[in-house]
Amino acid sequence: MARLWIYTFSLLWALLGAAPMAWAGALKAVISAVESPLFDQPSENSRVKEVLQAGEPVSLNEAIRQGFYYGRTRSGSLGWIRVLDVRIVGRFEAEGAGAEKDKERADSDTQKRSKPWRLLAGYGLNGFAHADIVAQTEPGILEAGGGTLGLELDYLIQADWALAFKLNRLSQSLNLICTDPSLTESECTFTVGAFEALLGGRYRLPLSEMVRLELGGFAGFVFGGSVKAQEAGGGYSEITGSGFSAHLDLGVEIELSRKLSLFGQVGYHLLKGPQSAPQFNTASIPPDSALFDSPAAIDLTGLAVMFGVGFRLPWK
Repeated sequence: MARLWIYTFSLLWALLGAAPMAWAGALKAVISAVESPLFDQPSENSRVKEVLQAGEPVSLNEAIRQGFYYGRTRSGSLGWIRVLDVRIVGRFEAEGAGAEKDKERADSDTQKRSKPWRLLAGYGLNGFAHADIVAQTEPGILEAGGGTLGLELDYLIQADWALAFKLNRLSQSLNLICTDPSLTESECTFTVGAFEALLGGRYRLPLSEMVRLELGGFAGFVFGGSVKAQEAGGGYSEITGSGFSAHLDLGVEIELSRKLSLFGQVGYHLLKGPQSAPQFNTASIPPDSALFDSPAAIDLTGLAVMFGVGFRLPWK
């Protein structure tokens, strides 16, 4: 990939170097020699288009090539003038290309301000911790991560700053071999579920007209949290609860149009509730604890990755 970029840059440089500029005018100058030929190419062996006299004004591009300026004469002729034949007397104000770029930026900002809302919909993977529960089971048994289905609504205060609200559904499901207090092994299903609502903001750094780097920070609360081990025979143990969560991520947004974009994010998710005693299937005697039997916290801390689609609103 790096070699491809080098080849592309070299080709563009060669093309730009071989083509004359469309207009000249960054520098004000006058002919200082008694006479100065206006050449068709930056070479004294090329065709002479016109002979300029001492004191005649010319406008020149700043770039020098092989000892020549590319310039425009008072009559409007374009060509190459020897550097030694001119005297620089001033500069023109950058009202051409610079003004056009300013106008394009202003138009782009106006378009973005006309669509201040952005909705992100994505799916991601998480490395859930389950620290307290893992301590009661065989090491590594719950290391497989879970998933997150997320929505994020952003309000663009400026082109590079946004207020954000996130609503996520976290889940995990694993088929395990569980051992109950009587040391009986049985098949069981380990499931996790929780919702979280987060408020925060994003700083958006443009890398190009279509690509932005984003840094997000969020904090909020968790509700409907549940971690359950359900045996095939009906026994189960379950921890429920709520808590607080925080999230930091670094992302990239690629704008496909004014309305549609793609994004990817990688970050760290911190979510751990208070210690809670597990609930058991009280129909069995003694109560069947399936996978865990000591107080534990809902712990969904870990690395997080998410990809999805963004929509700019209003959609019109």
